Amino acid sequence: MKSRMKVLPPVKLQVTSLMDMFTIILVFLLVQITSEDYDFVRDETVDLPPSSVKGTFRPAVNVAVSTRYVKVGENVVAQLANGAVSDEWVKAGRIEGVVQAVRRARELRAKQPEGEEEILVIQADKTLPYKTVYLVLRSCSLAGYTRYRIAVLKE
Repeated sequence: MKSRMKVLPPVKLQVTSLMDMFTIILVFLLVQITSEDYDFVRDETVDLPPSSVKGTFRPAVNVAVSTRYVKVGENVVAQLANGAVSDEWVKAGRIEGVVQAVRRARELRAKQPEGEEEILVIQADKTLPYKTVYLVLRSCSLAGYTRYRIAVLKE
């Protein structure tokens, strides 16, 4: 008695189209995710972490956080005690001086017809506690900046 079932050849996986898709995604990500550098004046009291990234600088609002103070542009807007934030700021969830200064800087940049996206460059000392950097970033976010760049030193 012969079976009427057809014997099918083994199924082969076609990876060519899958490889094409991954190549396209990779190229897209490489084009979209580039290093973005912004022009800023380095605060000499901030010890930045090293990096080997190369690029050109573009204008941005600069916030420098050292172990002694927080500066927006060239103005000191908050004093720190050895890099620590006060309990009052922690309870409030923000550093009010930073919020006000960053809002002013944002308003001044809005008057300039550059057409570039609003970016904030943070220079944070590498020895700062996370809580301090978090509160500064949160304060900048409350002032209207949702895109940040962290400044590093070229190796």
